Amino acid sequence: MGSAVAKALFVLALPVVVFIAGARLMGAWSGRDRVVQRLAEHAAPEDRKPLNQRIGYDTAAVDRHWRALDPTARAAERHFLELDLVFPLFYGAAFLVSLLLAWAALGRPLHPVWIVALVGIMVASDWTENLLQLTQLSRYG
Repeated sequence: MGSAVAKALFVLALPVVVFIAGARLMGAWSGRDRVVQRLAEHAAPEDRKPLNQRIGYDTAAVDRHWRALDPTARAAERHFLELDLVFPLFYGAAFLVSLLLAWAALGRPLHPVWIVALVGIMVASDWTENLLQLTQLSRYG
């Protein structure tokens, strides 16, 4: 019983730990604190949260976001988004390992290609979002 609980905790914790650790590392490596500082000083209260931390946003919100950033903050945001093109590989791998461990523990109820496809769609969606944001940022200088 204890082994099953430990495995379940590992399955749940692995993607969470990889996600949180990866997000913190990307923020530190990119200088993202400059983006957050600039938004806090120069953006309206509703626009102070970085785009990747919002549930949704429209074209006007993106425009206000990019215009609030100075060249240093834009460079940091660009670097963050470039790092975020690699990050899905790490958290996608963590999700895949966790899902495959759960799949095995449940007696392999379906073909594993469905699990791999699900993670692949998630990674491709994240890449698409990041590439679109990089394209948008390039329009602002």
